[in-house]
Amino acid sequence: TASCSDPGIPNNGTKDGDDYRSRANVTFRCNPPFELIGSRVIFCQNGKWSDSRPTCSSKYRLALVTKLQCKPHYKHIM
Repeated sequence: TASCSDPGIPNNGTKDGDDYRSRANVTFRCNPPFELIGSRVIFCQNGKWSDSRPTCSSKYRLALVTKLQCKPHYKHIM
């Protein structure tokens, strides 16, 4: 039976398990405040993982707000 390749570690997360032989599994976790998007556990089946490596996404979304101000005696034209 074929082994799987190292699935890697998600950015801002961890991977538990380093056995990549058939029927083995690895578990992923995310560092706070990130949340896991995808499968928490994947299994090696005939040289292929049961799912792709998950990602860790921030629970918080940052918004960039820009305020434009005209110089005195000028006006904003859209």
